[in-house]
Amino acid sequence: MKKVLVLVLLVLFSLGMTQCLAEGVEQKAQQPDLQSACLSATITAINLEINRYQNWIDSRKQQGNSRDLLELQASLNSLKVDLEKYRNMDCRDYVLPEKVRTKAWVQGKAGDNTVLGVEGMTKMGPFYHLAGIVGDNYPSLVPNVSYEMTFYKVYPRSYWYMESEYIYIAELSK
Repeated sequence: MKKVLVLVLLVLFSLGMTQCLAEGVEQKAQQPDLQSACLSATITAINLEINRYQNWIDSRKQQGNSRDLLELQASLNSLKVDLEKYRNMDCRDYVLPEKVRTKAWVQGKAGDNTVLGVEGMTKMGPFYHLAGIVGDNYPSLVPNVSYEMTFYKVYPRSYWYMESEYIYIAELSK
């Protein structure tokens, strides 16, 4: 009886280990896809930031306001350096950023730079701006519907002194 019990436990254990190993292999197979998607979202985010800074610079020049122009130009130059770094990066070298699992929603049509509402968000943030979504499927985000969501903070967004990030949505479910 003991031998049968031991044999059953060994079989169950090996089946469990096989499943764990299979899940580990599947996760490793998905890793390059996730890295590639997050890298692409990072590049999108940097381009959005470059456009914001360029608009601020152009606006100040048009108004004859030189306030902060040197600082804005330095930040713009830094963003351009980051853009080249990420454009030239192999996705396998991209380190996945912080992962967040939360309830979240959009208030209107979703697309790049749309603000994502999150549970616990206040007028002071955190503010999350979309820079990508799994399958590039922004239409799957129905306005004012709460989703259980997993996203990655792919790039910081300059917004005064409040927490603001560009994100890539990796998973969502109702």
